[in-house]
Amino acid sequence: MFERTRDYPAAVTSDDLDWADADRLAVHWVATQHAAVGGQVLLLYPTARQRGDHHYLDVLEGAPGVVTTTWRSMLRAGWSGGPVLAAWPDSQHLSEIADDRRTRSLCVLTWNMTEVAPWASAVGAEVLGGNEHSLPVSGIGEAVVRRAMRSVTGLVNMNNTLKGGGHEKDVAAGALLILKAHGHKIDPTELYTWAVGNGWPARRAEELRDLATQIASGSRPRVRRGMFRTDVYERWSESAAEESE
Repeated sequence: MFERTRDYPAAVTSDDLDWADADRLAVHWVATQHAAVGGQVLLLYPTARQRGDHHYLDVLEGAPGVVTTTWRSMLRAGWSGGPVLAAWPDSQHLSEIADDRRTRSLCVLTWNMTEVAPWASAVGAEVLGGNEHSLPVSGIGEAVVRRAMRSVTGLVNMNNTLKGGGHEKDVAAGALLILKAHGHKIDPTELYTWAVGNGWPARRAEELRDLATQIASGSRPRVRRGMFRTDVYERWSESAAEESE
């Protein structure tokens, strides 16, 4: 059960670039996207103090129709939608702008590829100044885990959070605990990239990653009984075996 799946062009700057080259490539990409998809360009900074001395970003900021703001002020910025250049976001803020219905294309300017690489891999983002081989492989290695995650996907409402004590958290945590009990590795990054690549909103995929991180480290969240049939693991295993034949 999904919200509308986001599907738009995406790019990320390689962390092998110096700041000037990264800024230049990002601005060029966003300008090209603006010509293709229209709307207003949004230039997003973490805070006003972090804007610094970036010549190419200054040029973009001064262009007609460009809205410049920070994460905190984004809702009050009067941006009607269009291409986005997000400067140095953490994973939380990246999820917010990636899921925003106004986003028509998204370029992430980063100084830490590790923070954004799972998202970039999952959405097939173009790597500016680098190549896609620098990104992690998007997917889950174990067939049984993939089958379990498809089951979770069909049971949760993506409009609802996986945090707290609701149905969605119980389903996701319950599945992960079953997998762990049967000896499967719980890899939070694999789960995140798979989820984003299979229609999950980025913020829900991030919540899944957080939940998986807790369980992988030994935490055992309390979940209500009856989320799955008692033989669900055997069903997952049989289905996974059939797919591999």
